[in-house]
Amino acid sequence: MDKDLLIGIDVGTTGTKAIVADAHGAVLAEAGQEYATAFPHANWAEQNPDDWWEATCAVLQRLFADGTIDARRVAALAVSCQAPSLVAVDRDGRPLLPALIWMDRRTEAECDRLRAHVDEAAITRINGGRVDPYYLAPKLL
Repeated sequence: MDKDLLIGIDVGTTGTKAIVADAHGAVLAEAGQEYATAFPHANWAEQNPDDWWEATCAVLQRLFADGTIDARRVAALAVSCQAPSLVAVDRDGRPLLPALIWMDRRTEAECDRLRAHVDEAAITRINGGRVDPYYLAPKLL
């Protein structure tokens, strides 16, 4: 049996989408599942990391549910995910808290403190980013 199919998965901000494509790029199947974003306070944006996993499993099952595509033909799988998000996990990899997703801006005060003590231009030279709540470093503080 030829391994001539590719799966693409996008774990995005509003939901997970997936496709099965052949080697020529023709889409043979597609599926998606949305999930919620919580905004419990001003500038906060959180998601349940378990929702990402459940949605990914669900869309993969839907891609092959009708039996017309043989999963044994899959040669590769590519995954893309939403931009910087922080998930605190325990030693077994289980989420401890909701994920702070890329649009969460609650760390503005931490960014102000960083800017007061660190050369922001040096940070940009080192990592290509700037001091901003979008990035992970302030979320870790």
